[in-house]
Amino acid sequence: MSQDHNLSTKEQVFNNDHMTLTVLKEPGCRVKFTINATPKAVALTRSLALKKINKEISIPGFRKGKAPEALIEKNFAKAIDQEWKDIALNKAFEEGLHLTDTRPLSKDSVTKASIKELSLEKGGEFLVEFEAFPKFPEIVPSTLKLPHIETEKVTDEQVTNYLQDLCLNKASWKDISDRPVQEGDYVNLTIDILGASPRTIYEKTRLHAMEKKMDRWMRRLIVGKMPGDVVEGVSEDERHLSCETEDGKCKDETHDHQPFNPVNLRIQIHTIEEPTIPTLDDELAKTYGASDLADLKDKVRTSLDNRFKQEQKTKMRAQVRKALLDQYVFDLPYSIVQSELKARSKTALKAYREDKTLDPSDLEQKKQRIESELLAVIDRELRFYFLTDYLAYANHIQVTNDEVMMQLMQERWAAGITNLENEDQEELQQEIKAIKSHILVVKILDHLLQSSAI
Repeated sequence: MSQDHNLSTKEQVFNNDHMTLTVLKEPGCRVKFTINATPKAVALTRSLALKKINKEISIPGFRKGKAPEALIEKNFAKAIDQEWKDIALNKAFEEGLHLTDTRPLSKDSVTKASIKELSLEKGGEFLVEFEAFPKFPEIVPSTLKLPHIETEKVTDEQVTNYLQDLCLNKASWKDISDRPVQEGDYVNLTIDILGASPRTIYEKTRLHAMEKKMDRWMRRLIVGKMPGDVVEGVSEDERHLSCETEDGKCKDETHDHQPFNPVNLRIQIHTIEEPTIPTLDDELAKTYGASDLADLKDKVRTSLDNRFKQEQKTKMRAQVRKALLDQYVFDLPYSIVQSELKARSKTALKAYREDKTLDPSDLEQKKQRIESELLAVIDRELRFYFLTDYLAYANHIQVTNDEVMMQLMQERWAAGITNLENEDQEELQQEIKAIKSHILVVKILDHLLQSSAI
């Protein structure tokens, strides 16, 4: 859902013994309070202002706060009036928030505050404009309708393919440099992202130039080229090739639907590598900790079964997320949406802006398309953030430091890293924060999954 779907402008009136409050709600969680306070209410705030000034000033012959009010009024009228304005405005705003069950997005979210009238005879009229925290209906997990997703069954073909990969891991490799790259070759590549923020994403890494192992656009760049050649190109979005679509949209919520950001790349082809693959037998099986080949096959089948169960759980969590976002649609703070859009569109458009051959009108069209896609993504991500933040609080869902460190160490061990002392501490803290957030989301989705209607 994009911001175009947000709530339209609407006005409401609230009353109590102290005020009449007119509330104008505009898209983007922007709110205007017009507050008319009674003379009795503003008289009370003037009394509070006088007492505060009395406590702050010193008059010879009187202790602080004990000077006669008439004397304070006579000598500090200007200070009392200013304090009265501040207290009257703040009290009116606080009571308005309480009356409407509204809270500002942050302490800096008030964009305008003014006093149109303030007197003991007429009362007060105040105008406050601010950005409010989003409001959404009560979340009832049992109303989330979820289709059941079956766990994929392990096939003999999958076991065979897994065993072939294990054999490949034990292969010996020979460099070939006297012919061009062919479809199906293993190639040793260095791939650099070009542009304003250049970086290397693969350095002398063996990749397989074949379907499902390497994107078509990359294969087109390197097939037919010789070892030692350097080619440049722009990445292409091929995610749709693996999607089952309906009305042009992917039906699988677990797929990545972030807007695609093309990047300029340079690919250096070092060598073609040809494997000599060992025989799949008991001896090879023992190198993987199995007693024999039959035992290795059983272990592979068990590993695949566990992977498919985890994938099934991941897909069910994605269904919970989709159902939650489809069912709970609400307005979002304009400032946050625009801040996210500005940051993301700058990154997304970087490659297009660096393309000097691109016509300005084409760039503007791409900008509009990308911003529209980004708004839809930002809307879902921010709504998910606010919903999960509330669910964690309401259901007392927390993440312990032990859980975070265990996940971090598992990721490090998988990457062959056993010592965290030499890592950049700032980057490490960012990673710890991301891991904590991920674990919390998983816990929240599992909580909803247990209570939903499947």
